Amino acid sequence: MSSDPRSIVIVGGGTAGWLTAGILAGRLGLPSRRDLSITVVESPGVPILGVGEGTWPTIRQSLQVMGIGEAEFLAACDAAFKQGSQFVGWRQKGATGEHSYIHPFTPPHRFGEVDLASAWLAARSTGFDEAVCFQTALCRAGLAPKTRSSPEFEGIGNYAYHFDAGKVAGFLKEHCIARLGVRYLCDDVEGCRMDDEGAILALHTARHGELAGDFFLDCSGQHGVLIDRVYKVPLVNCRDVLFVDTALAIQVPYPEPDSPIASVTLARAQEAGWIWDIGLT
Repeated sequence: MSSDPRSIVIVGGGTAGWLTAGILAGRLGLPSRRDLSITVVESPGVPILGVGEGTWPTIRQSLQVMGIGEAEFLAACDAAFKQGSQFVGWRQKGATGEHSYIHPFTPPHRFGEVDLASAWLAARSTGFDEAVCFQTALCRAGLAPKTRSSPEFEGIGNYAYHFDAGKVAGFLKEHCIARLGVRYLCDDVEGCRMDDEGAILALHTARHGELAGDFFLDCSGQHGVLIDRVYKVPLVNCRDVLFVDTALAIQVPYPEPDSPIASVTLARAQEAGWIWDIGLT
């Protein structure tokens, strides 16, 4: 492109579409610009998979770019802190019971400066995760990565969030439209108009007619509205190397209303596959 885009069109809503819209709007200063438009086209017939989601610590920077407060986000999206992942039962049980180890988000102390692995192998007084990072102790003790007095998006340990994907999509949608000036169209994309070189010039929508733009993003997930239907990008079948080819997403209640919420994603090994356990509030 010879110049920066002035009309950005995002196909698909959900977590991916509204994060894309919000980050672009925040970085490009959409609310104060009259020469820029960002439009999200979301099909009314595609449901959002509203299951729990685990994130990476960079989500905190993304929310800040969008102008979202941390407390507001936590309350609106049934969110909880995530400090890493805990792998349970991936080795056979030993004398001390079911084996588990934690991959914390805070890097090991002096990582890159000291050969931590060799030092740990020589001592073997505790698990590697416990030996090289304080955050493992926070996770096992059921503590948070920050105190009540910590500023928003800052903590003692590095962290991300668990949240309800359906509630996050609705929260981001409302924020992007009301506070960032993102345009929203509830419509189906039926095709597009392209130039001689195969670049998209406009979308054909069922109820709003032609929607022109100079930069298009496909956030329609497995539906592949632009990637699959327009550009015919083939699916790379990996069935011959996939050991697990089925997923079941459900939500289950806690045993008690005041049951503790794990601040890690639990990955429990099973005979066939594993269970991701993502704790929400």
